[in-house]
Amino acid sequence: MLLVSASVFYLARYFGAAYWVAVLITAIFTLSYCVIRLKRITLCTVRLYQHFAPDYIRNRCRFEPSCSEYMILAISQYGTFKGIRKGVLRLKRCNSHGGGHDWP
Repeated sequence: MLLVSASVFYLARYFGAAYWVAVLITAIFTLSYCVIRLKRITLCTVRLYQHFAPDYIRNRCRFEPSCSEYMILAISQYGTFKGIRKGVLRLKRCNSHGGGHDWP
């Protein structure tokens, strides 16, 4: 990513293009890189929660799969933004009465 940014600025200076065009191109590359990596970052965050959260919090889920596993499945199946939305909606109804299977 740093190599792309440096080469864009170099080409802008070499060909006499406007400075702001180079800044805009670099911002677009950076934003696209972050969106591509967002799925991986979100999945790693949920897995860290699964690893470090106390048992009395993680074992209270009444549904199968658990809420954190549901979030991982939803993000893997639907993508980052829709998966996070489905996971948050599941967390809202997690403490409801009853239980059972609730797959994404």
